[in-house]
Amino acid sequence: MGRKVSIKERAATDAALEILEATKNQNLKAQVAKLLFESDAREKARVDARERQRRADADNEELENLGSQITSLKKQLQAVEDTITSLKAENEEAIQTLKDQIAGKEKIITELGEQLKNSQTALSECGQKADEQLSHIASYVGCPEYDPKVLSQYLKEQKSTESRTAALVVIVSDKSLPQDRRRKLAVEITQQHKEARQRPPLKQFVDQVKGEVGVTSDEVWSPTTRACTETQKAMILCSF
Repeated sequence: MGRKVSIKERAATDAALEILEATKNQNLKAQVAKLLFESDAREKARVDARERQRRADADNEELENLGSQITSLKKQLQAVEDTITSLKAENEEAIQTLKDQIAGKEKIITELGEQLKNSQTALSECGQKADEQLSHIASYVGCPEYDPKVLSQYLKEQKSTESRTAALVVIVSDKSLPQDRRRKLAVEITQQHKEARQRPPLKQFVDQVKGEVGVTSDEVWSPTTRACTETQKAMILCSF
Protein backbone atom coordinates (compact mmCIF):
# COMPACT_ATOMS: atom_id res chain seq x y z
CA MET A 1 0.00 0.00 0.00
CA GLY A 2 1.76 3.22 -1.17
CA ARG A 3 1.66 6.68 0.31
CA LYS A 4 0.80 9.96 -1.44
CA VAL A 5 4.00 11.36 -3.07
CA SER A 6 4.61 15.11 -2.81
CA ILE A 7 5.46 17.31 -5.84
CA LYS A 8 9.00 17.83 -4.57
CA GLU A 9 9.57 14.13 -4.13
CA ARG A 10 8.15 13.40 -7.58
CA ALA A 11 10.38 16.15 -9.11
CA ALA A 12 13.47 14.80 -7.38
CA THR A 13 12.70 11.30 -8.61
CA ASP A 14 12.12 12.50 -12.17
CA ALA A 15 15.39 14.48 -12.08
CA ALA A 16 17.28 11.47 -10.87
CA LEU A 17 15.78 9.36 -13.63
CA GLU A 18 16.76 11.99 -16.22
CA ILE A 19 20.34 11.98 -14.90
CA LEU A 20 20.45 8.21 -15.24
CA GLU A 21 19.30 8.45 -18.86
CA ALA A 22 21.53 11.47 -19.81
CA THR A 23 24.81 10.80 -18.08
CA LYS A 24 27.35 8.33 -19.27
CA ASN A 25 29.32 8.58 -16.06
CA GLN A 26 28.99 5.14 -14.58
CA ASN A 27 30.05 6.32 -11.19
CA LEU A 28 27.38 9.01 -11.19
CA LYS A 29 24.79 6.50 -12.47
CA ALA A 30 25.70 4.17 -9.65
CA GLN A 31 25.35 6.90 -7.04
CA VAL A 32 22.03 8.08 -8.45
CA ALA A 33 20.75 4.53 -8.67
CA LYS A 34 21.86 3.96 -5.09
CA LEU A 35 20.04 7.09 -4.00
CA LEU A 36 16.86 5.97 -5.80
CA PHE A 37 17.12 2.49 -4.28
CA GLU A 38 17.67 3.88 -0.80
CA SER A 39 14.80 6.34 -1.29
CA ASP A 40 12.54 3.54 -2.44
CA ALA A 41 13.67 1.38 0.47
CA ARG A 42 12.98 4.18 2.92
CA GLU A 43 9.57 4.74 1.30
CA LYS A 44 8.80 1.04 1.54
CA ALA A 45 9.89 1.02 5.15
CA ARG A 46 7.65 4.02 5.91
CA VAL A 47 4.73 2.29 4.18
CA ASP A 48 5.34 -0.91 6.13
CA ALA A 49 5.61 1.06 9.34
CA ARG A 50 2.36 2.88 8.66
CA GLU A 51 0.64 -0.44 7.81
CA ARG A 52 1.90 -1.98 11.01
CA GLN A 53 0.70 1.04 12.93
CA ARG A 54 -2.69 0.85 11.23
CA ARG A 55 -2.98 -2.84 12.07
CA ALA A 56 -1.84 -2.16 15.61
CA ASP A 57 -4.44 0.58 15.96
CA ALA A 58 -7.10 -1.75 14.54
CA ASP A 59 -6.01 -4.51 16.93
CA ASN A 60 -6.07 -2.10 19.83
CA GLU A 61 -9.55 -0.94 18.86
CA GLU A 62 -10.72 -4.55 18.61
CA LEU A 63 -9.12 -5.31 21.97
CA GLU A 64 -10.89 -2.33 23.49
CA ASN A 65 -14.21 -3.54 22.01
CA LEU A 66 -13.55 -7.03 23.30
CA GLY A 67 -12.63 -5.62 26.70
CA SER A 68 -15.86 -3.62 26.75
CA GLN A 69 -17.85 -6.72 25.76
CA ILE A 70 -16.09 -8.79 28.41
CA THR A 71 -16.88 -6.15 31.05
CA SER A 72 -20.54 -6.12 29.96
CA LEU A 73 -20.70 -9.91 30.00
CA LYS A 74 -19.15 -9.99 33.46
CA LYS A 75 -21.82 -7.58 34.70
CA GLN A 76 -24.55 -9.72 33.14
CA LEU A 77 -23.01 -12.84 34.63
CA GLN A 78 -22.87 -11.21 38.05
CA ALA A 79 -26.51 -10.16 37.73
CA VAL A 80 -27.48 -13.73 36.81
CA GLU A 81 -25.46 -15.10 39.73
CA ASP A 82 -27.15 -12.63 42.08
CA THR A 83 -30.55 -13.70 40.75
CA ILE A 84 -29.67 -17.38 41.22
CA THR A 85 -28.46 -16.69 44.75
CA SER A 86 -31.69 -14.82 45.53
CA LEU A 87 -33.84 -17.60 44.06
CA LYS A 88 -31.91 -20.22 46.01
CA ALA A 89 -32.49 -18.28 49.21
CA GLU A 90 -36.21 -17.95 48.42
CA ASN A 91 -36.47 -21.65 47.54
CA GLU A 92 -34.66 -22.64 50.73
CA GLU A 93 -36.99 -20.40 52.73
CA ALA A 94 -40.04 -21.85 50.96
CA ILE A 95 -38.77 -25.39 51.51
CA GLN A 96 -38.17 -24.69 55.18
CA THR A 97 -41.66 -23.21 55.48
CA LEU A 98 -43.14 -26.32 53.87
CA LYS A 99 -41.09 -28.54 56.18
CA ASP A 100 -42.37 -26.60 59.18
CA GLN A 101 -45.94 -26.88 57.90
CA ILE A 102 -45.54 -30.60 57.29
CA ALA A 103 -44.04 -31.05 60.75
CA GLY A 104 -46.99 -29.14 62.22
CA LYS A 105 -49.49 -31.25 60.26
CA GLU A 106 -47.73 -34.44 61.30
CA LYS A 107 -47.89 -33.31 64.93
CA ILE A 108 -51.60 -32.58 64.59
CA ILE A 109 -52.15 -35.96 62.88
CA THR A 110 -50.25 -37.68 65.68
CA GLU A 111 -52.30 -35.86 68.32
CA LEU A 112 -55.55 -36.66 66.49
CA GLY A 113 -54.46 -40.26 66.20
CA GLU A 114 -53.86 -40.40 69.94
CA GLN A 115 -57.22 -38.73 70.59
CA LEU A 116 -58.93 -41.19 68.23
CA LYS A 117 -57.21 -44.09 69.93
CA ASN A 118 -58.24 -42.79 73.35
CA SER A 119 -61.79 -42.17 72.10
CA GLN A 120 -62.00 -45.65 70.65
CA THR A 121 -60.72 -47.07 73.91
CA ALA A 122 -63.21 -45.00 75.90
CA LEU A 123 -66.01 -45.95 73.49
CA SER A 124 -65.10 -49.58 73.79
CA GLU A 125 -65.08 -49.31 77.57
CA CYS A 126 -68.42 -47.46 77.49
CA GLY A 127 -69.90 -50.11 75.20
CA GLN A 128 -68.60 -52.85 77.44
CA LYS A 129 -69.98 -51.09 80.50
CA ALA A 130 -73.33 -50.53 78.78
CA ASP A 131 -73.49 -54.21 77.84
CA GLU A 132 -72.71 -55.15 81.43
CA GLN A 133 -75.37 -52.81 82.80
CA LEU A 134 -77.91 -54.09 80.29
CA SER A 135 -77.04 -57.63 81.30
CA HIS A 136 -77.42 -56.69 84.97
CA ILE A 137 -80.84 -55.12 84.36
CA ALA A 138 -82.10 -57.91 82.12
CA SER A 139 -80.92 -60.51 84.60
CA TYR A 140 -82.52 -58.67 87.52
CA VAL A 141 -85.86 -58.25 85.75
CA GLY A 142 -86.02 -62.01 85.27
CA CYS A 143 -85.36 -62.75 88.94
CA PRO A 144 -88.07 -63.49 91.52
CA GLU A 145 -86.67 -60.66 93.64
CA TYR A 146 -87.44 -58.06 90.91
CA ASP A 147 -88.80 -54.84 92.38
CA PRO A 148 -89.42 -51.74 90.14
CA LYS A 149 -88.39 -49.42 92.99
CA VAL A 150 -85.05 -51.15 93.39
CA LEU A 151 -84.43 -51.02 89.64
CA SER A 152 -85.33 -47.31 89.54
CA GLN A 153 -82.91 -46.57 92.36
CA TYR A 154 -80.18 -48.57 90.63
CA LEU A 155 -80.67 -46.63 87.40
CA LYS A 156 -80.48 -43.33 89.29
CA GLU A 157 -77.18 -44.39 90.86
CA GLN A 158 -75.89 -45.21 87.39
CA LYS A 159 -76.90 -41.67 86.32
CA SER A 160 -79.03 -43.05 83.54
CA THR A 161 -81.16 -40.47 81.71
CA GLU A 162 -84.86 -41.27 81.76
CA SER A 163 -87.08 -40.04 78.93
CA ARG A 164 -90.38 -40.87 77.28
CA THR A 165 -88.60 -41.29 73.95
CA ALA A 166 -86.28 -43.95 75.38
CA ALA A 167 -89.28 -45.70 76.91
CA LEU A 168 -91.11 -45.71 73.57
CA VAL A 169 -88.22 -47.63 71.99
CA VAL A 170 -88.99 -50.48 74.40
CA ILE A 171 -92.75 -50.05 74.36
CA VAL A 172 -93.08 -50.41 70.57
CA SER A 173 -91.16 -53.67 70.72
CA ASP A 174 -94.20 -55.25 72.37
CA LYS A 175 -95.89 -57.17 69.55
CA SER A 176 -98.93 -57.90 71.71
CA LEU A 177 -100.08 -54.27 71.98
CA PRO A 178 -103.76 -53.80 71.05
CA GLN A 179 -104.50 -52.07 67.74
CA ASP A 180 -105.96 -48.94 69.34
CA ARG A 181 -102.93 -48.62 71.64
CA ARG A 182 -100.57 -48.93 68.68
CA ARG A 183 -102.39 -46.13 66.85
CA LYS A 184 -102.28 -43.83 69.89
CA LEU A 185 -98.55 -44.46 70.25
CA ALA A 186 -98.02 -43.70 66.54
CA VAL A 187 -99.86 -40.37 66.91
CA GLU A 188 -97.81 -39.53 70.06
CA ILE A 189 -94.56 -40.28 68.27
CA THR A 190 -95.36 -38.18 65.21
CA GLN A 191 -96.59 -35.23 67.28
CA GLN A 192 -94.24 -35.20 70.28
CA HIS A 193 -91.11 -37.10 69.21
CA LYS A 194 -90.60 -35.94 65.60
CA GLU A 195 -86.84 -36.29 65.60
CA ALA A 196 -86.85 -39.80 67.09
CA ARG A 197 -89.69 -40.70 64.69
CA GLN A 198 -87.15 -40.74 61.85
CA ARG A 199 -84.92 -43.28 63.61
CA PRO A 200 -85.45 -47.00 64.09
CA PRO A 201 -87.32 -48.66 65.65
CA LEU A 202 -89.86 -45.81 65.95
CA LYS A 203 -89.76 -45.10 62.22
CA GLN A 204 -90.65 -48.68 61.30
CA PHE A 205 -93.37 -48.75 63.97
CA VAL A 206 -95.07 -45.51 62.80
CA ASP A 207 -94.82 -46.44 59.10
CA GLN A 208 -96.39 -49.81 59.82
CA VAL A 209 -99.28 -48.27 61.75
CA LYS A 210 -99.83 -45.68 58.98
CA GLY A 211 -100.07 -48.50 56.49
CA GLU A 212 -102.60 -50.28 58.67
CA VAL A 213 -104.96 -47.24 58.88
CA GLY A 214 -104.33 -46.01 55.32
CA VAL A 215 -102.57 -42.74 56.27
CA THR A 216 -99.91 -41.44 53.90
CA SER A 217 -98.64 -38.35 55.76
CA ASP A 218 -97.68 -37.58 59.36
CA GLU A 219 -99.40 -34.22 59.01
CA VAL A 220 -102.75 -35.98 58.84
CA TRP A 221 -102.44 -36.67 62.56
CA SER A 222 -101.68 -33.02 63.40
CA PRO A 223 -104.75 -31.33 65.03
CA THR A 224 -103.99 -28.03 63.24
CA THR A 225 -103.40 -29.41 59.75
CA ARG A 226 -105.61 -28.29 56.86
CA ALA A 227 -104.44 -31.05 54.58
CA CYS A 228 -106.52 -33.66 56.33
CA THR A 229 -109.79 -34.45 54.60
CA GLU A 230 -113.00 -34.93 56.47
CA THR A 231 -113.04 -38.60 55.50
CA GLN A 232 -109.56 -39.12 56.94
CA LYS A 233 -110.51 -37.29 60.13
CA ALA A 234 -113.61 -39.42 60.54
CA MET A 235 -111.66 -42.59 59.87
CA ILE A 236 -108.97 -41.66 62.41
CA LEU A 237 -111.50 -40.66 65.06
CA CYS A 238 -113.35 -43.92 64.55
CA SER A 239 -110.17 -45.88 64.86
CA PHE A 240 -109.71 -44.58 68.35
